[in-house]
Amino acid sequence: DFFARLLVDLPSRDQDEINFRAVSLGSHLVLLCSVIMLCITLSIVPECTVLGALTTTLAVMGFFMGTIDTVANISMLQLYGRDVAPFLQALHFFYGLGAFLSPMITKPFLLNEDCNNLILNSTDTHRMLDMTNEVEEELKSAKTNSKIQYAFWIMAIMQLPVICLLAWLVYRDLFGLTEPQPQILKNSPEVVELKQTKSDRTEDELAGPRGLVPDQRDMEDRSHVTKRQVALVTGCTAGLLFIYDGLQTSYGGYIYSYAERSIDNMEKTDAAYLNACFWGTFAFGRLMSIGIATRITPQWMLLGNMTGCLIAMSMMLSMPHNHSMLFIGTAIFGTFLSSVFPTVVSMTETYINVTSQITSVLVMTAALGEMIMPVIIGHEFDNMGPKVLLVSGVVLTVSSFVLYLTLYFVADGITRVSSERSLLERMKAILKGKIPANEGIGLMTHNVKYYNRMRSRPSLSSINEETSLNTADNETPAAL
Repeated sequence: DFFARLLVDLPSRDQDEINFRAVSLGSHLVLLCSVIMLCITLSIVPECTVLGALTTTLAVMGFFMGTIDTVANISMLQLYGRDVAPFLQALHFFYGLGAFLSPMITKPFLLNEDCNNLILNSTDTHRMLDMTNEVEEELKSAKTNSKIQYAFWIMAIMQLPVICLLAWLVYRDLFGLTEPQPQILKNSPEVVELKQTKSDRTEDELAGPRGLVPDQRDMEDRSHVTKRQVALVTGCTAGLLFIYDGLQTSYGGYIYSYAERSIDNMEKTDAAYLNACFWGTFAFGRLMSIGIATRITPQWMLLGNMTGCLIAMSMMLSMPHNHSMLFIGTAIFGTFLSSVFPTVVSMTETYINVTSQITSVLVMTAALGEMIMPVIIGHEFDNMGPKVLLVSGVVLTVSSFVLYLTLYFVADGITRVSSERSLLERMKAILKGKIPANEGIGLMTHNVKYYNRMRSRPSLSSINEETSLNTADNETPAAL
């Protein structure tokens, strides 16, 4: 299931194709078409009675789901630049919220009966012949009694408000209904500063499009980041996403089976609650991360996330058959795992310019982890027993620390943000108790104050206001 679902999703994450569609058509139009196709395919899935038709529909759905994922992340990075952390956390919070609510929407329409007798194989030829008509009748009865199509239709209808909002944005783009830009004099300080900034850009700048308004802070802090450093940073962050997105899918998919097989007297209802606990804390963790990301740097957030995941896995592995420990560990693991993806992307943006190509690589690597890791763990789950789920979790989280340290040593040589001290220098300052008054312990050196576009062109009124203030200041000494 994991392999087939994500295999049809991968082509939509191809970076060249995404770049062509997003640049030539516009991100709003690409998102609008993708959400419309997602709505249509969700409506068609319940009507597919042939395997080939179902496979084709799911392939189309996966294609446009991958497009939405990639274009949404690219748009956020281009719009907010280095201030993207809380906004990316908010975006991924709604991913987690959808994962938590979808089973709740679907459950009332499930048949809630054991269908194993309809699919179990038998070597008794005569019995198989006798059961043919009976099985066909039971399948028809199950199809008639099940109302699963309503769940798909409800989720399709939930896309309509998004379609309306995107249609309005596309309408604004096509008919130029954006806010008019003020006319600024050629020799105004803003134009002179922008020209000076453009002249200071290096030829080997690896930046892609940065949105509608340039981030002045990015231009000022630009340094010579080599292609090798970009490749190493991208590789390390992609490896982290491969591990943790794979763990997310594997744990969410197999924790129900693990609980049933490993915990004595574990009822199916409790196992279902355990699964809901994981996705609920996953959504809660992403909600909490929105505020935390405005104060804590991505480097410290990621270190805390990894440490929390390792502690949770170690706790569950130390007491693998304890009912309470499984619930506690699952809650801790879901909370700390939730914000890994947006935090990794935000941290990458602090070191290098995360272009659309790099974003596509990160998203595709995460999808590969979601596709490959559940297959491997599922295979060993049957061969070695359910405990392999927790063992794999501990091994993978420990290996992620190796990637984190590698990323640190690579990024330590990048002086992209010259005003910031390295993580090692911050830790030394904390241990010695010598922390400057204007610098927090791992806090953001700049506060995210306004939850809109961080950069805006100077308006004509603000220029006139500043000019009048300067004039008043110059006239004050004369009056005195």
